[in-house]
Amino acid sequence: MYDMGWNKRSSGNKYDSVSGHGFLVGGNSKKILNYRCMSKNCKKCSLAKLTKMEPIPHECPQNHSGSSKSMECEAIWLMVKDSFYNHGFT
Repeated sequence: MYDMGWNKRSSGNKYDSVSGHGFLVGGNSKKILNYRCMSKNCKKCSLAKLTKMEPIPHECPQNHSGSSKSMECEAIWLMVKDSFYNHGFT
């Protein structure tokens, strides 16, 4: 089972949130097997780009480029791939 949520209210047909979170849930155990947080922007990087300077070293949360609608597909793909290769789920 899989579910994705966004950090912005939606009308059901508008996908313009800049961040979201997805959970992969076991069918039998009903426990969370994997999760992924997706973000389209980083405040520190955006500020550095605006001021035309190098960003300070930081752990950048930006891990998605593209539409917010495609964020869900990318999150599930990364979770399933990670679960298969790193955790041995089949």
